[in-house]
Amino acid sequence: MGSYTFLKIIVEAVYLISKQRPPTYQAEGFELV
Repeated sequence: MGSYTFLKIIVEAVYLISKQRPPTYQAEGFELV
């Protein structure tokens, strides 16, 4: 349960960052995840 919450926070953070960054950074972010 804790791991799910942790992953959810990461996904939300990456999503928010991707909205402020170019599409290239978004693709790299999902690759890291």
